[in-house]
Amino acid sequence: MNINVTIGQFYPIDSKIHRLDPRVKLLALFSYVILLFLTKNALGYAVGAAGLAIIIMMSNVPPKYMFKGLRGIIGIIMFTVILNLFFVPGDNVLFSWGFIKITMEGVYTAGKMACRLIFLIIASSVLTLTTSPIELTDGIE
Repeated sequence: MNINVTIGQFYPIDSKIHRLDPRVKLLALFSYVILLFLTKNALGYAVGAAGLAIIIMMSNVPPKYMFKGLRGIIGIIMFTVILNLFFVPGDNVLFSWGFIKITMEGVYTAGKMACRLIFLIIASSVLTLTTSPIELTDGIE
């Protein structure tokens, strides 16, 4: 059974991100997560995506390798999107069939949650791909 999981693996190459102190990387990740959950509009998500793209380019880790971490969580993302689509109440009903209603508010919430989860997984992958387990342990200590 071949499972390609990239979260938690270290990608040993030389880059500016690899050379950063692990405490700085951890602090940056926690700050990114907090800012991501404080974001209220599409502009904030666009800025978050642009920042993440810059960090990925600076890390010299192939983006394809970075996005492999999403494979394992795509089911959870889809489940979250479906729950938000069908169970978030709202006034602007887009689709209704029996007791099933999809509202504009549900679509907006589902999109926000999907973006947050995707950005969180990719940002976590950046941390683990650019920091060896020993450095990460020392940084947490």
